[in-house]
Amino acid sequence: MQLRIKNSFIPWSFPEIVAKEEGFFADEGIDVTFYALDPKDVEPGNKVEWYGGLVDEGKVDAYNCCAWAALDRLSDGGKNRIVGATSSMNYAFSIFVPPDSEIKQVTDLADKEILVNLRTGSHYCNLRQLEEHVPYERIKLVHGGAPHNRLLALMEGRCSAASLISPYTEVAEELGYRNVFQTDMVDVLAYIARSNLSEKEISVFLRAVGRAISAIKEKPMKYKPLYLKILLETFGGYPKQLKRKATEATHRIENSIEVVQWGEMKPYAKETFSTIQGWMTSHSLLERPITYEQLVNNRPLERLTS
Repeated sequence: MQLRIKNSFIPWSFPEIVAKEEGFFADEGIDVTFYALDPKDVEPGNKVEWYGGLVDEGKVDAYNCCAWAALDRLSDGGKNRIVGATSSMNYAFSIFVPPDSEIKQVTDLADKEILVNLRTGSHYCNLRQLEEHVPYERIKLVHGGAPHNRLLALMEGRCSAASLISPYTEVAEELGYRNVFQTDMVDVLAYIARSNLSEKEISVFLRAVGRAISAIKEKPMKYKPLYLKILLETFGGYPKQLKRKATEATHRIENSIEVVQWGEMKPYAKETFSTIQGWMTSHSLLERPITYEQLVNNRPLERLTS
């Protein structure tokens, strides 16, 4: 069985990368190829249209995304389904500003443009919690692409603030950027698969990813060299001087960088759906009305536990 998976690098795609490196996919009879943007490229802000195109064009069969984005992207008439979910054990989003910025605390972010990756976790998690400190109409989130793109924007002085996630937060701190806000919501991933994949095919995919999650949790230091290698590769599109600067900062702090830990794969709960759907609807963030039954198929994961 051939399967094309969207590679979002670290921290989100690390279990899939490990599953391929360790042969867990091969053990399940899956021949995996990754689809990934070149690190120098910035993915589009309209994720609904872009991800829909990746599936329609046969470039991607499965991928993960934040639990909020999943609701938005899957209101597409049934081409894809949420088939499982996991959450990070200790990773949240942080907003960084330059060392000499006039922004000293979270309330100073009002009316300031903050780089996020639109319609992903960095967008929705920050929006959800910034509104507890800043009037909603004064929150200005703008598209900056993946975290390595946003770190580069900080380094080039192209933004006043940027949301980052580990391990980019550690690199930013080493480079002297200041953390002025951190969400206390862990990053939640929903696993998405094409609806026309068989439930058996989805089940073995999830089993391989689950094996990787367990392997990383059991021996994180074993996988740290691979984790750091991927981090350094995401700096590949930086101008030479800034690439060297980010690389040297990473080497200085590599002992303190922790390998991402994801929780056990679980069904996407109806309670989770209802909470997120209610908040997104109240903020006019969904393109179409959706239902839990329309978006979620927990049967492939239930096959693994039955």
